[in-house]
Amino acid sequence: MAHRYGVFSVAASAVVVSALAGGLLGRSALATDTRQQDYRTFTEALSAVELVDQSPIGRTPRSNPVTYIQAFDQIRTIFASTPSAKVHGFKPGHFSFNVPGGRCEACEGDGVVRVEMQFLADLFLPCDVCKGTRFRKDVLDVRYHGKNINDVLGMTVAEAIRFFDADPMGRRVAEKLRVLNDVGLGYIRLGQPAPSLSGGEAQRVKLAAHLAMPARGQHTLFIFDEPTTGLHFDDIAKLLRCFQALIEAGNSVVIIEHNLDVVKCADYVIDLGPEAGEGGGMVVATGTPEQIVAAPGSYTGRYLREVLKLGEDAGGGRVAGGTKAQKGNGGHGRNGGPGGSGGARTNGASKANGGSRGTRGLRDTGGS
Repeated sequence: MAHRYGVFSVAASAVVVSALAGGLLGRSALATDTRQQDYRTFTEALSAVELVDQSPIGRTPRSNPVTYIQAFDQIRTIFASTPSAKVHGFKPGHFSFNVPGGRCEACEGDGVVRVEMQFLADLFLPCDVCKGTRFRKDVLDVRYHGKNINDVLGMTVAEAIRFFDADPMGRRVAEKLRVLNDVGLGYIRLGQPAPSLSGGEAQRVKLAAHLAMPARGQHTLFIFDEPTTGLHFDDIAKLLRCFQALIEAGNSVVIIEHNLDVVKCADYVIDLGPEAGEGGGMVVATGTPEQIVAAPGSYTGRYLREVLKLGEDAGGGRVAGGTKAQKGNGGHGRNGGPGGSGGARTNGASKANGGSRGTRGLRDTGGS
């Protein structure tokens, strides 16, 4: 896990995103001569490199979470299979706002009309024809368990899971949507326009899309840049469990992070610093969280010592939100918490310097 903490510095992001990700994507040699063989062994085992950042998942109102994780295709198929849709001869394409057929052509499925302003920012007003529903009236008349396609797109992820899970035909959709809930996005709406999502929300939608993909036995290196930005403690716990799921699927994870609840779960930490600007950009310490704590001159170690000490004072197990950590199969978890694996040690952790995968993975899938 690549890590920065304390004074602000862009060094970690620059090193990991530009050097590591760029080098791996180009399969260029990044290591010194003494580590060339280890580097080649690691890169040759990789099937892909995925940089999961906070860039938007789309730039138009027609892009949304449910299309990004490819659950909308199944929803459209369900609506096309209803008796009312068959009477009208509607196919799955009629329930898409991306292609002509069932969408409102006045706004081309956007639900809004753009009004260009010469000296001010453009205005987006609800379409006068569809009133923001995006579809033709006869398409909206088709209902599945009392809801039309616009009603479904207006549901939150949590609401939609309950709605589709109640019917055998919709359970595949519920399974697809469950990954969004697992990454802490149960509150967003299925049809929420991509431009309205925050950077952190967009990043977690991307994570959900990867988790929803069927296992193919490939070894992918996932690189996350500050994934905990703006997250509640409970959401951080969910995020850690998702990282663990990636590792258990045979992948590797590198994280650029300053949140100590994440850092203390790492198998391997690279501490960059010690200061910002001209006083930073150097490797201060490397190793396990305990080794970072023991490193002289590490600001990270100074604050990490207190976090690890709190866990030890709670009776040997790590604590999460006032609850004693649960024991996992691999010993005491660092962070545990209800529902966490409490210290699962699995293959798949990746050293940020391009070395071979570790043998323990994330030390915990809980969080605080």
